[in-house]
Amino acid sequence: MQFTVNRVALNLTAGYAVKAGEKINIRAKTLQVLQYLINHQEQIVTKEALLNTVWSDVVVQEQVLVQSIKEIRALLGSDCIKTYPKKGYQWVADIEIIKSKQRRNRLLFAAVSILVAILCVSYLMIRQSDAPSPHLTMAFLPVENAIPDAVHDWLPTKGSQQLHDLMASYKQVKVISAEQRDDYKAKKDVDVLVYTRLHGYPEDFQLDYTLFLPHGEERGVEFGSSIDDIFIRFTEQLANRFDINTQENGTASIKSNFKYEALSRGIELYYYREYEAAASLFKSALHDNEDFLIARRMLAASKVNANQQTLGKTLLEENVVKAVEQQNYKEQIRSQLLLAALIINGQPQPNFLEAEQHLLQVVALTKAHDELLFLAYAYEELGKIKRLQQQYQEAKSYLNDALTYHQTIVNNYSQTTALIELALVASAEQKEKLSQQYFESAEKIADQHGAATNKVAILMAKAYRDKQLGKVDESTKYAQQAMAIAKQANNALWQARISAWLAERHYYEMH
Repeated sequence: MQFTVNRVALNLTAGYAVKAGEKINIRAKTLQVLQYLINHQEQIVTKEALLNTVWSDVVVQEQVLVQSIKEIRALLGSDCIKTYPKKGYQWVADIEIIKSKQRRNRLLFAAVSILVAILCVSYLMIRQSDAPSPHLTMAFLPVENAIPDAVHDWLPTKGSQQLHDLMASYKQVKVISAEQRDDYKAKKDVDVLVYTRLHGYPEDFQLDYTLFLPHGEERGVEFGSSIDDIFIRFTEQLANRFDINTQENGTASIKSNFKYEALSRGIELYYYREYEAAASLFKSALHDNEDFLIARRMLAASKVNANQQTLGKTLLEENVVKAVEQQNYKEQIRSQLLLAALIINGQPQPNFLEAEQHLLQVVALTKAHDELLFLAYAYEELGKIKRLQQQYQEAKSYLNDALTYHQTIVNNYSQTTALIELALVASAEQKEKLSQQYFESAEKIADQHGAATNKVAILMAKAYRDKQLGKVDESTKYAQQAMAIAKQANNALWQARISAWLAERHYYEMH
């Protein structure tokens, strides 16, 4: 059956949409979710019903459904589906059925279309030898995996092969196979050599890339909630960067419009903790575009880490205002989370009320947009505030909610932070056996995923707990174990934090 929703034509039988003249294929599972919601639009459909119907053949987490809902809203408008917290979803957009008369009109042209198609095929077969050959040669170096876990160890080889396959779908690009890559690099017979570095955490990834060209280098950055999503975005960016349409002379028309060049170089310096140099590049990125929110957020973080916390806080507050003006809820969420963390951790006398106000706004935004990972982060920080205020019942309520949302995330080792906070709450309540159980649960998850950063966080939390209990020697041993892991992982940020902790000096650095 065919419909029109918000000026987008839907063919639910064939599984595609036509939006602004462009044909867009709909993923199979997303298509099933869409069909189910439309067929049951008179009622609120529970998440359990959708999961049991669409994913009946496999055990999945709730996040796969959230992703499909996001895709439908991106295609048909955010107002087509209404979210009912703790209940489910309901289709609310108007649907116009494409009348059968239109189909009959198409059938009248079917015979002519078939005849034309036959003639076209014959013509193409005759002219096949004259078709333009690929005019751009590209090769992908192995993806550098900077994700702090063992779950993504497949990235260097399989990730580069995935990029290879995505780019090879463009007929005017010749992508060198993995076996030929080193040979072509040595012979310089490749037009574009692509280096990529992926870091971040599940649901919050960042891809830094460098293009090695005959005339120099270009850098950029992409963001995405999944690796598949970020790779697709990146290859689309490459296709836009090198105009794939063949000109008469058979060469690629180059569009030099990578606006993320300064941002990318700044981020690289930032991760090497060269904050002043990074700040200069972020300022350059902001020079021509004051609304470049990512650059301002990174500039703010650089200033905080360069011991200019007041300036950093002001920049983050400006970013929140601009994000609201632009209706960029994701940037508002990120900036307010950073603001709350700065207020809690970065000042000798934290203003918990101010931090809580920021976090409650994040909670409202994340619930409205199904951003479950950031919702979990907000609940963690609220739980930490309540622990520090010795309001332990409220702390446990927030932290258990955070755990619930973390468990919906694929590769959900992010839940270790909530478990650590619950362990510290239990210790404060003098429930040491329960505290140890929470720590053991966190350790099991960190070990299962090979998450070095999480292992360090657990050891430092134990060090903090034992120091509070007056067990100075045990506390120092945990910190030393954490330092050994941080050095093995080559994590300079954690090394600096642990050194400051051992020296008993206040230290806060944004990540």
